[in-house]
Amino acid sequence: MSLKETSRIKKILFNAASKSPGHFRVGGIALNKKGEILGVAHNSFRKDNVVGERKGTGEHCEVRLIRRYRDNIKTLILIRIGNSGNILPIDPCPSCKALCDKYGIAVLTINGSKTKKF
Repeated sequence: MSLKETSRIKKILFNAASKSPGHFRVGGIALNKKGEILGVAHNSFRKDNVVGERKGTGEHCEVRLIRRYRDNIKTLILIRIGNSGNILPIDPCPSCKALCDKYGIAVLTINGSKTKKF
């Protein structure tokens, strides 16, 4: 992936994360095996979403992307931004990591100037 493409993807991720309504502003992008963008998502919050006994839980962008593009995703790239627009550290939660492992999806995270692979 060229520097220009990396910069473009980072910009798309940043825009997606900035749309997250919750405390954790996370954006994700799904790529196919050719490196083409399949889709973009951000964490969501739904009052009617119930997980176990908890009501009003959100849905992670990883889950949203896998639900839409499951069979075509090769790589997910995640970013988390703070209220001031700075890039913050992020790791996929255990549930999302397990879901990605189940479907053979590689997860990359952008943590400041570094990219981390899971």
